[in-house]
Amino acid sequence: EIDKATAQFGVAPVLVVIDTLSRNFGPGDENATSDMQRAGMTLDAIRHATQGGTVLVLHHSGHADKTRGRGSSVLWGNSDAEYLLTKDAAAGTVTLTSRKMKDGPKPAPMVFRPTVVEIDLMDEDGEPETSVVLVSTLYVPPTTRTNAGTGKNQISFVNFGINPDVKL
Repeated sequence: EIDKATAQFGVAPVLVVIDTLSRNFGPGDENATSDMQRAGMTLDAIRHATQGGTVLVLHHSGHADKTRGRGSSVLWGNSDAEYLLTKDAAAGTVTLTSRKMKDGPKPAPMVFRPTVVEIDLMDEDGEPETSVVLVSTLYVPPTTRTNAGTGKNQISFVNFGINPDVKL
């Protein structure tokens, strides 16, 4: 499909998003090293097909350890970068933190406030459709460790093949 799109538009995609790994993993076992190695090889094949683009994989955090992706550590070991997205419901913010940066220093954490905006579409009742955008806000390092944001909405972002020209 990437080859078809590249031929049709004359340029390869710069970003392919896999949302989520578990929905696109197939019959494999995320905990099995061999299955996760096959998934990693597939993600590498997608990255190579983009001719230098980035493959961004959304992956859920583990049950016991909310600071790492669930399943085999092979995915983490083979990735170029990993980011952890945590939600602080009390503050109404989400924080994006670098957990791994293969080639270079880790960037500073970034904090966003989800904001509902109207888009230029109407629903079936003639009401404006809405979406959510993330508005950057000031990062304040936590002073105490809490369990805020470690629930079901926590997701790890794993990036195969960073393209420095693509801003995430």
